[in-house]
Amino acid sequence: MRVTINDREKLLDLPEATPFAAVMQAVNKDALTPGSAIRRIKLNGEDITGIDWSPYLGLTASEISLVAVETGDLAALARETLDSLDDFIGDLTSELERLAYLFRVGEDLKALDIFAQALDGIYIVSFTTQRVLKNLSVEPTVDYANDEASMQERINRLDEVLKAMFTAQQQQDWIKLADLVEYELNPHLENRRALLAQVRKAYDARN
Repeated sequence: MRVTINDREKLLDLPEATPFAAVMQAVNKDALTPGSAIRRIKLNGEDITGIDWSPYLGLTASEISLVAVETGDLAALARETLDSLDDFIGDLTSELERLAYLFRVGEDLKALDIFAQALDGIYIVSFTTQRVLKNLSVEPTVDYANDEASMQERINRLDEVLKAMFTAQQQQDWIKLADLVEYELNPHLENRRALLAQVRKAYDARN
């Protein structure tokens, strides 16, 4: 099977029946070096970076003509992620503000559609924040809002807010859900955004 790593072609010797997941593990092992990460990956010419790979799980090595991989410095990629995450949180909080408004004016169905999408966004923010902090090896010197809580404590706080939101949803208490979004969730996300700005400043100063 043909593989290109940063435009350098090589052959990966795998049995034709090798399932897709095992193919990708072999490619990762071959492509990655200490301190590097995959920036982009294409399968038979299709960019599959960051998307759900479920549709490809039935493939075998015999059906894969080319895997093209682009790698980059792990810390540099994490630094790039900080900028995109900042924009993402800004868009997410705007959508959550709209969600709270819709609940308050009785547009429950529209608000619930946004709520389902926003939950995915919230989990992306939480997961990506932890990965970025780990990969940059930067700890903010002063925590946001004079809050000395650890990262794990902040994650636990978010979990508590989400549990309260799910309870309000089950009880169809839309005003309480709107309150939780406005006075608990969005402030948490803005604080998270401030934390990431501090991390970005500390990383840039160090480098």
